Parts: sequence; structure tokens; C-alpha cells
Amino acid sequence: MDNKQKFIDRFWEGKTTEEEEKIIKKWLKEEDNFGNENPMLFAYFEGHETNEEMDEELLHSILTKPLEAQIKKKKKKEFNLWIAASIFMILSILGVQNYYEKQERKEALMAFETVKTELMRASINLNRYKPAVKQINQVRAKNHQALNQ
Repeated sequence: MDNKQKFIDRFWEGKTTEEEEKIIKKWLKEEDNFGNENPMLFAYFEGHETNEEMDEELLHSILTKPLEAQIKKKKKKEFNLWIAASIFMILSILGVQNYYEKQERKEALMAFETVKTELMRASINLNRYKPAVKQINQVRAKNHQALNQ
């Protein structure tokens, strides 16, 4: 974007100083092509310089057209931001949900492995004492027979 276009954009946004507006007027007077390329700008400054009363409809269109375009652009930008924010929120919710599901699976697997390990340990310990339990049961059976005789 060239320097002149930046001045014009700033002018329609209402951000130009009096000095900058004088520069724009100078361009309109000195450069024939500049006025042809910017008819709304030309009409605006011509109406102000000659103090002629402009047609209300023309004046309204000259002053509001850039504002309407900016408003439409701003609304479109806001709409796009809303869409982007909505998509971000949906993806975030799905990501968090997926994360917690993975965490739950991981915790369940860890709990399963812990229980499995402890059951194996208990089984090994029980099997280690099987001969001793067998002897105790034999001794008990002998004692029981001896008492019953």
C-alpha cells in the first residue's frame, strides 16, 4: 500500500490531522489523476471548499460508505473470531476428554497390574507353604484319630 493510500485510509477513519488533510487537498489540486482515482474524496473536498450545499443523499453516501464498509469488515472479522473461538473450544473439550479417558485407562491398567502382581505373590507364598499345611493337616488328622480311640 503506498503512502497516499495510507493517508486516504486514515482520512476516512477520521485519524488525519489538519496538516495531512492539507496534503490530500494539494494532491487533489495538483494531480488530475488523483482526483479521478478518488472521486468520493474529490467530491468531499470540493463540497467543503466551494461551500456549495451538496445533495443530502450524495453527502450521506460519501460520508457513510467507508464507514459501512468498515462496519461490514469488522462484523465479518468478529464473526470469523467467533467461529475460530468456537472451534478452539470444541477441540479443547474433545482434547481434555480424550486426555482424561487415556488417564483413566492408564490408571485402570496400573491398578490391574498391581492386583495381578499381588495375587501372583500371594499364590507363590501359598504354594511355598503347601507342604507345611499338608503336614499340619496330617498331624491334625492323627491327633483327631488318637482322641477318638
